[in-house]
Amino acid sequence: MRNDETERFVTRRYDNEASFYDLLYNSRDDLEYYRRLASHADGPILELACGTGRVTIPLARAGHEITGLDLSKKMLGRARSKLKQEPAEVRHLVRFVEGDMRTFNLNQKFGLCLIPFFSFQHLLSERDQLQTLSRVRKHLLPRGRFAFNMFNPDLTRAEGLQRLEKVVESQSQTIMRYSVQWFDRANQTTHGWLIYEFVGPDGLVKRKISPFKLKYLFLADVKRLLKKAGFKLEGLYGNYDGSEFSSKSPIMVFITE
Repeated sequence: MRNDETERFVTRRYDNEASFYDLLYNSRDDLEYYRRLASHADGPILELACGTGRVTIPLARAGHEITGLDLSKKMLGRARSKLKQEPAEVRHLVRFVEGDMRTFNLNQKFGLCLIPFFSFQHLLSERDQLQTLSRVRKHLLPRGRFAFNMFNPDLTRAEGLQRLEKVVESQSQTIMRYSVQWFDRANQTTHGWLIYEFVGPDGLVKRKISPFKLKYLFLADVKRLLKKAGFKLEGLYGNYDGSEFSSKSPIMVFITE
């Protein structure tokens, strides 16, 4: 495994967030979309950057054989702990693997490969992006499909502002997530910090801070990458409901073959 910038940012962030990740990211509007894709998969499923199994385990519950790969040991530890709580018929459909999506080799072919939740944007260079796409192609069956999503860049977004993004309350504490970000526009990179505040019943506040660094790509960039890697773009949407993509869409959802 390479000790490089991508690996440092990814493992530092997600190892730091593993213990509370599910509390903040457990409800996403993409799950039904991935269930629909999985229902048409002709073969087992591969999920890259699977994290705590947020997508992996629900797809196994739907009866799909699935392999989840992630770079963070702590996120995978959470995923395996959650899987132990599932019935045997779900557990035997899932395999979790520690690995780097730029270099993995599983000696297996899949009918569908997923990179959910904007994780492709952790790849900070074209070299890393093309290496990942090459690994995906190598692991797809002849008619296999590849699905991933990215933010649609918003060039009007203000920089340097601390934003309260989410509040989650439980019996023992309140968790607040803030973000601060700034842009290296010449290199199409977003830099920032995710700030988590944990407020106990006595009002005592504990704080954790995770750095993040994401590559943002425009539609033309993604199309060029896919063509260079030998993929054919099958579908492009502006959200998980299948709505048509436009310049005002919040995200870009891709399906390739």
